[in-house]
Amino acid sequence: MKEKNKNIVIFSHGFGTRKDDRGLLSNIAEELKQTDSILFDYNGVDEKENILTVRTLSEQAKMLADVVNKAKLENPSGVINIIAHSQGCLVVALAVLPSINKIIFITPSLDNDIEHTINMFKDRLGTEINLDGVSKLVRRDGTLTMVPSEFWVERKKIYPKPLYNKLSLKTDLIIINAKQDEVLGRNASIDDLNENIKVIAIDGDHQLNGDARALLLKIIKNFLYKDIKKIWFKRKLYGFGWYPVTWEGWLTTLVWVLLFSFSMMTMNDHEWLKNFVVIILSVIVLIYICYKKGEKPRWQWGKRIED
Repeated sequence: MKEKNKNIVIFSHGFGTRKDDRGLLSNIAEELKQTDSILFDYNGVDEKENILTVRTLSEQAKMLADVVNKAKLENPSGVINIIAHSQGCLVVALAVLPSINKIIFITPSLDNDIEHTINMFKDRLGTEINLDGVSKLVRRDGTLTMVPSEFWVERKKIYPKPLYNKLSLKTDLIIINAKQDEVLGRNASIDDLNENIKVIAIDGDHQLNGDARALLLKIIKNFLYKDIKKIWFKRKLYGFGWYPVTWEGWLTTLVWVLLFSFSMMTMNDHEWLKNFVVIILSVIVLIYICYKKGEKPRWQWGKRIED
């Protein structure tokens, strides 16, 4: 029997869509030829009537956990990654999952503002908003999305960014935002996200259509497949410089401090020029190591989106 591909990507789609996420996730899956892709539906689907019935986020999180655990069981030595879009990112963060290699969030929800979602649909002919019962949302493609009140109640209680931060402590996580996101907007700040979450903003709409799609695919492939240089030193959040984040970085810093302290203790007060040269060379050596083994330096004051 032919051995299964051990590189697996599980996809988590957005609010009120099918597993292909209007072609976004299926397109990504087609491009990831080195992996086994798993796409599945969170929503109840009535094919005949073109109606989707949204399940609560906790139900969706349980479904995702079941899919991941099944993939782990069938591929014990497999490497599992997750790619999520929009609300599907929140589902990933809510799910109780085993070890995941890497996670990619595409235009994720950053706040719990359900009013923005409701306002997108309320003026469409045929839409009925009923927060105490079942809401009927008319989509642009003519399909209907049925949303029970339990979904809205649960969604309002969930704050995404603390969940994303917690997730980033367990796995490599990047967030890809769209600068012209017409669905979510970009009002939510990223300042509360952990420093180890890399945030990339690219020109494009919520689905990253057109030219943005090619760039999205390039970012995904680079993140999943390429060996990323191990960073010993991270860029300072405030000001200019670095700080150690790995044992190699801390060891380098400790050795440099010890050698520098020793050289200072053994300096001759009368040889000021020699002392000055030793100090300058020592600092240059440390800066060179940080530059080669750290993030690209730049002045910044607080967390900002990577352009």
